[in-house]
Amino acid sequence: MKRFLPKTIKARITIVIMFSTIITTILISYFCFSTFQNLLRKNLIQSTGSNLQLVMKNIENNMDNIENLAKWCTTNSTISSYVVNAPNRISGREAINTYYRLQEELLNSRSSNHVGRLIISNPRNALLQTIYGMNDGLLSDGKTSREVPYFQELIQAKDFKWIGLKQDPFNNKIDSYVIPIIRPIYSTFDSTIDGWIYISVNSSIITDYLEDYKIEDGSDLYIIINNTIYLYKDKKLKEISPEFKVITNNTTDYNKDISYYTVKDNEGISHTVVCYASNLNGWYIAQSISDNQFLVHKSSYFPLILLIIALLLSLGSMLTYTFNRMINRPISRINKKILEISAGDFSKNASIESSDEIGAIGKGINILSQDVLELIESRVADEKQKKELEFRMLQSQINPHFLYNTLNSIKWMATIQNASGIPEMTTSLARLLRNIAKGTSELITIKEELDLLKNYITIQQYRYGGSITVNYNIMSEDLYECNIIKFTLQPIVENAIFHGIEPKSVEGIVDINIKKFDCNKIEIHVIDNGIGISEDKIEKLLSAKETTNKGSFNNIGISNVNERIKLTFGNQYGLNIKSKLNEYTNVIITIPY
Repeated sequence: MKRFLPKTIKARITIVIMFSTIITTILISYFCFSTFQNLLRKNLIQSTGSNLQLVMKNIENNMDNIENLAKWCTTNSTISSYVVNAPNRISGREAINTYYRLQEELLNSRSSNHVGRLIISNPRNALLQTIYGMNDGLLSDGKTSREVPYFQELIQAKDFKWIGLKQDPFNNKIDSYVIPIIRPIYSTFDSTIDGWIYISVNSSIITDYLEDYKIEDGSDLYIIINNTIYLYKDKKLKEISPEFKVITNNTTDYNKDISYYTVKDNEGISHTVVCYASNLNGWYIAQSISDNQFLVHKSSYFPLILLIIALLLSLGSMLTYTFNRMINRPISRINKKILEISAGDFSKNASIESSDEIGAIGKGINILSQDVLELIESRVADEKQKKELEFRMLQSQINPHFLYNTLNSIKWMATIQNASGIPEMTTSLARLLRNIAKGTSELITIKEELDLLKNYITIQQYRYGGSITVNYNIMSEDLYECNIIKFTLQPIVENAIFHGIEPKSVEGIVDINIKKFDCNKIEIHVIDNGIGISEDKIEKLLSAKETTNKGSFNNIGISNVNERIKLTFGNQYGLNIKSKLNEYTNVIITIPY
């Protein structure tokens, strides 16, 4: 690739910008064309869906009126009385009154012009009917309404069931289709069926609203009822069985009841079908849109696309000229400064700094040169400080050894002078100081911890003149080898002596009981006979961040011990304090076995 590119940046920028401009022009042109097409397609689908919805809403309103008429017939007391008593136990006058009441309700319905026939009948062939128009034939009894093949299906349905367009059983015309409605009239005493209502709804309830619907060439309009598809053509509905394959199925963003499909027919021609789902159960209205309709305005896009291409190519030429002028000159100055830095000149050059990106690089080079100078100076200062720290570390190592040697000298001088208590006390203090110097976070055995505690107790016993007694009760020998954090017991015993026993002014007794429980835990009880601790003070003692004072031996407080145990072993371990004022304090230490 490098072999085909020119060596100069100027030529490379020219080639890259022109190539990028051409690619960008192609992509933008394609994007604009696709966007325009998609917008056209979306708008056409939305407008078609809205038109279909408007048509279906009109049909729904008329069907709702007819449903209300049917419900009135099945619940009206006059109709129910007629069905129960006709024909034997009802007079002619009552029959006439019932007929006029039915006729009145029908005429009051806004959709009466779409009702071809309304029949009230019962199993005894009683008949009450009203016929709209003069071309719907006549009926002499109620048998025909009961003998239609879909009678049982409709009368047993829980609600209105739509089975599509059926041949009118009361009309001999071949193309006379109606939408049948059959609903039961129940007894007022139980759920038995005393009779039924039959309503034939003319297909005009649909076709009247489709006559003015504008359909473009290549498009078709469909009504779907109960999975049966009817094609609207020549102002009539014809049942069809189209064969097509659904490619995609989408729902519109603006109306969830409107969906559109991309389908292919047997000839492989693609169609877009927009469908609206009616509130009537099983009713749909759909329109197919030919792909030619989506390409109607394609020719108007080409001049716009050519204009976009011309503008982009002009922009590419301007960018090439501008970039060459803006980049080459600053880069030359930066290259010169880099050569100066490589020669050892770290001085600041203000000419390579500006407000643009290349100027930011120049500013960074100036900062880098200054940082190199500061780094050299800092390195010299660090070396000097390092030597001072090494000297201080050597001093810190000498001081503990000097203290140990001094205590050892005091011990031997006291031994020579027969001062029996001083050697033992200085030995205990030396051991404690040596262990503190090693750190307080390491794990040791309980036996080693008890040895440290005994050194501390020895010092305190000399201090208080033997008025403090410490008793040790270890449950079993294997507990001596279990691990514990160094200086766990000493701060607790120190707290017991200073804050519990000393204020009480009695002979102090500290009992240390170590036992195992729950197979995997150890409890260490430190019990003293001091003044005790109140409940609120116990809570503060365990949660306080700083509980030590200058008089503490190793500056480790109770809360510090509790926190170290939890951090080392887990939150289920730690300290618990039980106390009774003026009687005792029991500090319970829980650690893993």
